[in-house]
Amino acid sequence: MAVAFSFDGKMVLTGSADRTARLWETATGQPLGPPMLHQDEVYAVAFNPDSKTVLTGSRDSTARLWETATSQPHGPPLQHQQMVLAVAFSPNGKTVLTGSGDRTARLWKTATGQPLGPPLQHQGPVRAVAFSPDGKTVLTGSDEGWARLWETATGKPLGLPLQHQDWIWVVAFSRTAGPC
Repeated sequence: MAVAFSFDGKMVLTGSADRTARLWETATGQPLGPPMLHQDEVYAVAFNPDSKTVLTGSRDSTARLWETATSQPHGPPLQHQQMVLAVAFSPNGKTVLTGSGDRTARLWKTATGQPLGPPLQHQGPVRAVAFSPDGKTVLTGSDEGWARLWETATGKPLGLPLQHQDWIWVVAFSRTAGPC
């Protein structure tokens, strides 16, 4: 249901309807460590830029941080009221962002799993999340047809919503400062 490559390309992380996430060695396709278990389907996965930690989001209403070396949980579950549909790490790896069916996105401290500020509110499930390359802004996309920019430090919206006529399931930032 979800895939991500480590930043060095040596590992792949997959999320499955079988309620697990798994790490794989890219060169051989062999599993690395035991599966990472959730109580329900795993919808979203991401690597920390240092590749020492991964993040998973599940239909069980939690996101979890895991140590890549052991496949063991790192800290408490990051709890939402409904399924977690999208996850992302900040560029420095110190903050994570989750999007949920409960119509919120949340920022969390990677080290402790504690929430940073109030939820980022939408009027529909939040299916897509991303950090800007400098980590100062986050972008969320929702079933309400809105994408929103938010200030990472305060959780305050930046400008008006970016409106579409239907669901937004994917969002991304440009990695370049100027025209592509």
